[in-house]
Amino acid sequence: MIIEHDIVVVGGGPIGLLFSLMYSKSNKYIVIIDTLSINENDGRIIALSYSSINILKKLNLWDESKATYIDKIHISHSGLGVSKILKDDLDIEHLGCTIKYYDLYLTLFNRVKGISNIKIINAEVTDVKSFTEHSLVKYSLNNENFSIKSNLTVIADGGKLRIDNFLYKEYDYKHEAIITEIYTNNYHENIAYERFDKNGTFVLLPYDNKYTLIWSRKNQLNKNFDVETLLDDNFFKRFGNFSLSSKVYKFPLKYRIAKNKVSNKIVLIGNAAQTINPISAQGMNLAFRDANDLNNVLISNKGFDLYINKRAVDTKFITNFTHFLARFLYSDIFLKKNIITLGLISISNLKFMQNKLFKYLIFGIIENYHDKKI
Repeated sequence: MIIEHDIVVVGGGPIGLLFSLMYSKSNKYIVIIDTLSINENDGRIIALSYSSINILKKLNLWDESKATYIDKIHISHSGLGVSKILKDDLDIEHLGCTIKYYDLYLTLFNRVKGISNIKIINAEVTDVKSFTEHSLVKYSLNNENFSIKSNLTVIADGGKLRIDNFLYKEYDYKHEAIITEIYTNNYHENIAYERFDKNGTFVLLPYDNKYTLIWSRKNQLNKNFDVETLLDDNFFKRFGNFSLSSKVYKFPLKYRIAKNKVSNKIVLIGNAAQTINPISAQGMNLAFRDANDLNNVLISNKGFDLYINKRAVDTKFITNFTHFLARFLYSDIFLKKNIITLGLISISNLKFMQNKLFKYLIFGIIENYHDKKI
């Protein structure tokens, strides 16, 4: 059986839901297909930039009671190099925030359920085909196979599907990310930390009354989580006595970028288009801008060329920045590590360069950001 619809969104996570909510104002009929496997035990904490917060505010979806704001970022390298990013220096209310992945998902999902021209199908997509005038989405439900013919298919599944006509550039960092929570004696004061030293790269994101730790280190997937390594690291002594959560998550770090985001009537957004290193916590924010720009281009009916060109500059800058930084930091070459140190010193001494760089990271590379305040 082949059913016809205006638009199909493959993936019912935050990005698929966000785009669907935005585009629902066009009055087009939207079908979201996803296995809906996210549950409230999902412990992920994500970082949203100030521009992503503003996107949610414009949709009347922002609930600050669920978030912890970030007002300062402290970046350092062992021995030398400290850079501090302050919200006042960038003339914005907050640099960003942290929020539970599940809380963001639930907010978006509950709103979607109330939109009459959005339908959610709880099923597994098995294949997507691209044709000149339409796309064909195949899915399995209750041991039956179905197909939907659509004028446009948006892939927002996090990169699970491999679709013909899309090529990728991939790189294995041979590092793993370890994620856990840290409880400290000292209040976080809305400060996020990024630390580069001999034990790897540490990102500490304030959330509620604790920190979420993202620790990037060489692959040790068959070894136990080494708490003693953290206890001996001088950087962590500033927090006084601290304890770690018993829940520890690990995943390999890889770089995967689609060489083309559009093929006929299929568009990739979010992690389906680019999976990047968690350094600087830019993945979700890049995905927010993908969804926002795609919606604006479709609403204005200006064609995919505008979308491709608009996203190319922003995506290239963010992906190249994080990839370059990760490769340098993961290198064992002494000279490379000291180049990073010198870079941190230079940025900290040149405020205008520092502020410009972080405005790009927060708002993306766009012509202006005059609407950054709500």
